[in-house]
Amino acid sequence: MDLREKLRGRPDVPDDQVDDVIELAAQLQDEARRPPARGASVAEVQAVAAELDIAPEFVEQAIARRQQQARDAEATAAARRQRVRTIILICVIVDIVVFGALGLAAWQGSVSLRDERAAVLEARAALETALDRQADLGTQLVALGGADAAELDPLREAVAGAGTLDDKLTAADRLATEVATRLGELPEAQSDAAARMRLNLQYEVTGSQNRVATEERRHAEMIAAYDRAASRPTAALALAVGAASDPR
Repeated sequence: MDLREKLRGRPDVPDDQVDDVIELAAQLQDEARRPPARGASVAEVQAVAAELDIAPEFVEQAIARRQQQARDAEATAAARRQRVRTIILICVIVDIVVFGALGLAAWQGSVSLRDERAAVLEARAALETALDRQADLGTQLVALGGADAAELDPLREAVAGAGTLDDKLTAADRLATEVATRLGELPEAQSDAAARMRLNLQYEVTGSQNRVATEERRHAEMIAAYDRAASRPTAALALAVGAASDPR
């Protein structure tokens, strides 16, 4: 049995490393036989390996060295994998800290806007109620005066069905203008009772107009307060990431 077959029969030498072991063993033997100043040529190493005339101790040294090289390579690879895992872990921790801090800041910002947003919505609801009340009273006054209030229904419905506050305010202004025109065209009341009823209703309409003006000012003040709160860094962050929403 030649050296190659012997090596293939050893459990500690992988088959794909047999030739490498033989070459390394030949180099080791040649180094031991020759003076240190003279290195073995490739042709000499190949010749020695071809002849397979290698002393057993050098074969063992070659096997041991190859095994050590494999262990060193594995240790280097393991250290590299550990460094990669450490870097990934650091990145994950940094992401958690950064995004956690951003999330906390956004939550704090949304909380800081909560009261101002509620105040805006409350003021808007009060203004819309005042506008609806004004629209109803105006058409009632026209009807009590004896005019055809049905012609005002589309304008009153536009106030009630407006989708945005700006649309509602615009529709209310159109209706108020039309009501004033109709009232200016009404004939005089035919009785004292009718006159008093018309006067009382006019007072209510005036009161509703004053209420609308008051609620408009209050709504504007709440919007200004909200804008001041929304300009704070945490509140701006909350709005940017969708943790809070503009009430307008």
